[in-house]
Amino acid sequence: MRNKTKKQLLIVGITVLLVCIGLSGCTDTNNSVDNNEYSFVGTWLGETIKSEKLVEQTITYFSNGTFSNDIFGNGTYEINNSKLVMAYYGTGNITYDYSFSDDGNTLTLTKTGTINSEVLTKQ
Repeated sequence: MRNKTKKQLLIVGITVLLVCIGLSGCTDTNNSVDNNEYSFVGTWLGETIKSEKLVEQTITYFSNGTFSNDIFGNGTYEINNSKLVMAYYGTGNITYDYSFSDDGNTLTLTKTGTINSEVLTKQ
C-alpha cells in the first residue's frame, strides 16, 4: 500500500512539473511588430506627393526618437494614443495612423483625417 501511494505521488509530482514547464512558455510572444517606437527604427523607402508630384522619399527613424526625411526635413517622433506623431523642426506636427505588414518590412502611413496613404519599405 505504501509503495502504491509513493508511485501515485511521484506520478502527480511529475505531472505537475511537466504542466509547470509547459505553462512557463505561455506568454504573449506575438512575433508581429508592436506599437512602439523601436518598430520604426531603420531606413524606409517610398513615394510621397510634393508640389503635386510623386517623388521618392527616404525616412530614417533613429532609436533616440529622431528622424531624417530627405524630402521634408528632420525632427522627432513618438507613438501617442496608437498614432505616429512626427514633429518636424520648425514646421509643426503631423499625426499618422500606421500599420505594419510583411513581417514588419512594410509600413503604411495615413495622415490622420485623410485617406491618402504612403507605403514605405524597410531597407
